[in-house]
Amino acid sequence: MNHLNMNLSAIRPPIAFAAKNARFVSNFPQGPDELWMADLKACRHDVQCEVFEDILFVESNGTAFIYGVEFEDGYPKGLKPDLALKQQSFIQFLRDETRRDNDALGLTALISPAMNTRPKARQRLRTSLHGALPS
Repeated sequence: MNHLNMNLSAIRPPIAFAAKNARFVSNFPQGPDELWMADLKACRHDVQCEVFEDILFVESNGTAFIYGVEFEDGYPKGLKPDLALKQQSFIQFLRDETRRDNDALGLTALISPAMNTRPKARQRLRTSLHGALPS
């Protein structure tokens, strides 16, 4: 009996990210943070892969994070519409993947940080983005 409501048939392999063509866009006016752009590839064991071009991310104190993820709709304000739509699409992809993983993991997604893939996926993405930056 599955007491944790895990959907074992829906559990998928971890997602992996790769970044290429990272390029500096600009500095932020208030502080040392930098805006970068890269092409990202997200794969689950090379079976389900998606490529996202020209995705913006912020490099701050040695950590990279996706620009605009803090907006509820994932649409960063102040960007040209074509760039904002690309960001929104990638952010929605990340949110959908996280929701699918959490749905498959059932209650273990809430009670066991070791089983929750969201922090692990975030860390893999940060590592991929940071590794794409020139030294």
